[in-house]
Amino acid sequence: MKKCVKITLSDVRDANALYDLLKADTSMNDIEGVIETIMPDIVEITVYGSKDAVDRFVNEVDGAILTFNLNTAQRIKFMVEPFLKNEDYRGIMRFLRKTSPHRA
Repeated sequence: MKKCVKITLSDVRDANALYDLLKADTSMNDIEGVIETIMPDIVEITVYGSKDAVDRFVNEVDGAILTFNLNTAQRIKFMVEPFLKNEDYRGIMRFLRKTSPHRA
């Protein structure tokens, strides 16, 4: 069974450091999607794949954020919600560092 979720990380002070942490501390195997800075302090992660792979990724992101908060004295908020896959992610996770011009 396939699953798609959107993870919203808010109150992010340093998106680049967060991106580096996510690349290092999470397993991108068997999932696809987009990690995108949509506002200077908000990062959205849309992830699609098998239920087990998505659940594993969500748990890894949660643990990485907890560690990041402890190490940097930040309070990044973490929210997960179901999401309908609305585009083809072409089998990979993409890290987009720019704020989307179509979202404000």
